[in-house]
Amino acid sequence: MKLGLSLLGETEICLDGHLVGTLRSEKARAFLFFVAVESDISHRRDALAEMFWPEKPEGFGRNSLKQALATIKKALDDRDSQEPYLLANNQEVYFNAGSPYEVDVLEFENLTSIVALHSHRSADTCEPCAKLLEKAVEIYQDDFLSGFYLPDCQAFDEWAIIKREKYKRMVAEAIRCLISYHEGKENIQKACELADRLVALEPWSERSQRVLMRLLAACGKRSAALKQYHACVQILESELGVSPTPETISLFEQIKQWEFAEGPGKKPSNIIEGEEASLNIVEPRLKPRRQPRRWVMGFAFGSLMVLAGFIYTQWLKDNQGALSTIVENTGNISPVEAIQGEDAAIQMGAQEKNGPEALIALYEATGGENWNRNDGWLTDTSPCEWYGITCSDNNLVELSLPGNNLDGFIPAEIGSLSMLKVLDLRNNLLSGLFPPEIGSLINLTSLNLVGNVHLHGSLPVEIGNLINLEYLVLGVRDEGSCSISGTLPAELGYLTKLVMLEIHNCLIRGSIPPEIGKMLNLEYLLLPGNQLSGSIPAKIFTLTNLEAIVLYGIQYLSGSLPPEIGQLQNLNSLDISYNNFSGTLPEELGNLPNLRQLGLNENLFEGALPLNLIKLNLRSLHLENTDLCEPADPAFQEWFDIPYDLRRTGILCSENNE
Repeated sequence: MKLGLSLLGETEICLDGHLVGTLRSEKARAFLFFVAVESDISHRRDALAEMFWPEKPEGFGRNSLKQALATIKKALDDRDSQEPYLLANNQEVYFNAGSPYEVDVLEFENLTSIVALHSHRSADTCEPCAKLLEKAVEIYQDDFLSGFYLPDCQAFDEWAIIKREKYKRMVAEAIRCLISYHEGKENIQKACELADRLVALEPWSERSQRVLMRLLAACGKRSAALKQYHACVQILESELGVSPTPETISLFEQIKQWEFAEGPGKKPSNIIEGEEASLNIVEPRLKPRRQPRRWVMGFAFGSLMVLAGFIYTQWLKDNQGALSTIVENTGNISPVEAIQGEDAAIQMGAQEKNGPEALIALYEATGGENWNRNDGWLTDTSPCEWYGITCSDNNLVELSLPGNNLDGFIPAEIGSLSMLKVLDLRNNLLSGLFPPEIGSLINLTSLNLVGNVHLHGSLPVEIGNLINLEYLVLGVRDEGSCSISGTLPAELGYLTKLVMLEIHNCLIRGSIPPEIGKMLNLEYLLLPGNQLSGSIPAKIFTLTNLEAIVLYGIQYLSGSLPPEIGQLQNLNSLDISYNNFSGTLPEELGNLPNLRQLGLNENLFEGALPLNLIKLNLRSLHLENTDLCEPADPAFQEWFDIPYDLRRTGILCSENNE
């Protein structure tokens, strides 16, 4: 049976299209909604108990959680299902992403994210994007969990509020893009209908009010446009206690002076187009015009902005999406896999702009005046001459400020440095979140933020846009821990050129995404000291270029080592110590000719060590605190003299073990 959850508007739970009426407990419903929306991570039982039964004794909360799980499973007929919707053990509960289910809010997110990743020639003419956005807007019936509250669960309600505002912003941006698209097609009536919905969604937004006023006038509905202005004035006064801005008043005056001469459906020539006419799904809010600055040496602002001598420019924010195409059938097709047809010829950097706006934003956001070195920054010299910056053909390709006393956060504007190949800000005190705009650095080959212990937040899915990235390093041993949290996004699988994925001693949780198995060039998978759970995806063992798998000290990883590990002929180091791996070791371990380091200690492995391990020339072997036994075979015992770093179990195998 297929589970369906409708959460954008009035909540509904369905099985094969039929409403489930037996799940009456609001708390049980809320619990199901929460784990389904957050299906990419597992949830510890104690955290869930605290969230839904706060300020209750620990035993009470865990018992109530157990009862809620039983209630949900009974209502969904999930107890004996071969593909249960909810999976649980003594420590964790998580939603089974492999079960048959459909959640409207997840589909909404999927549609808008694919559009955001599309590199269009023009947002006004991208028909595939418009079709997907139409579907996303149709899915959005009302606010997320509209009218659904748990008065005694503050943590749940805060989570719901954050999600509600996020999705409201997303649908507003989608509608703005559709307005722009239909205006470009001269379908003014459709654009006007969308603008009316936009105003209903955010009536206090003057920007949205101006869009509707302008489109009503363009449709020949002058009276309605003037009436909309007065409604706007009333809303601003009653809701915000402010008067309209000069831009809104100016538009009103132009509409008021316009005589109905050009007929309905025509844009009055004396009605300003306004900034709303060119919107983009990635970041439709245009920044206010700033005073132009004079630059020496003709620093490049993209291929259309190179001028000789002194030039003037205005600051623009780069709203480009970063992966290359889109298909109408979203399914499980990634934006990278979907590159087909004429859009495949669009070069990733067709709309790139390298500008100092991002550099100034970085300077201001990280206390540039207190940097150890800030030679040339914010002067009238070319940014190519500023300290820590390297240019090639007037394109900024390297920004290197390690150990320079940066103190602050990475600003979103850094995402506009689309020709950047090296970003090195290690050993600074950065704080704040990763901006989604980081995904616009599509030519970046190395992202190194080592040593920034105050950098926090999760990895954005937009990181999958960096399809030229070769090194992603967020924390390394002996460089201090980091506070990066959240889960590893499946979009990492788009980084097919990645050679090293290294995230040491951070707070990454959830499972290792199987999409990492698409990184055919990956040589180093280094994720120790995090909070990952689940097993190692089988696809990892198909990455024949792997030289190191280091997953020690995580504690929550489980499962067994499969025979497929024998495919990793280049593997030099395998360290999965301090976890919950179990079962026996496969004979195929002995078929890894380059293996030099093997760490299996502090796990639940049992049985005899494979005899063909003696084919390996190991330098380091750790087996302590496992139930593995050592074959009494003389040749095997003699082999133990080879590793210079050896920690044995000291358990000799009996005849039964052998």
